[in-house]
Amino acid sequence: MAPPLRQTPGTNPTRAVHHQASARALAQAGSGTATTSNVGRRLAAVPVSALVGYAFLAGAGSATLDGGSRVVLGSRTSFASRYSAGWGSAEPSFISTGGDPSGRVMKIQWRNWGQSSVIGDGLTSLPSVKTKTYVLMRAQLRASRIGHCSPGGARAYTLLQVRTAPRHGGNFSGWELWNLRTNLCHG
Repeated sequence: MAPPLRQTPGTNPTRAVHHQASARALAQAGSGTATTSNVGRRLAAVPVSALVGYAFLAGAGSATLDGGSRVVLGSRTSFASRYSAGWGSAEPSFISTGGDPSGRVMKIQWRNWGQSSVIGDGLTSLPSVKTKTYVLMRAQLRASRIGHCSPGGARAYTLLQVRTAPRHGGNFSGWELWNLRTNLCHG
């Protein structure tokens, strides 16, 4: 049985696990057999072309499939609140305008990031007139219109739309602009 993967200090735990698991896979592919105790030695024997491929794939979550530059969601200044989150990053799993719960979507899972239009599924909270509380709902996000938020900046999805549905079953509402914004680049 393999020992647990270790996190390198100062790194994202998810990315660290991904990198170490990929290193194991590369080592095994390069030699046919590998153990976790000889991954470092085996990795040294992997052809340089495989390592170049690994370097590209390590950032695949923030790159386009056609080798283009990284695509992010809006810009870091899309929402001018110290509590806003997810803006200006690739494939955010959580976004927030920094205000009330209806301006947040969590547990987002994106499909086809880097394509001209992408869909993300997650959860949000919307106010209920009936209960006078926030109710957890399914949210579907659609990011599109790739452009640049600043000269020389990263490519960015500049349009975000959202629709919601009851958490357990039910149909989605129609698409609406996120926070009534026609452009995510500007606050």
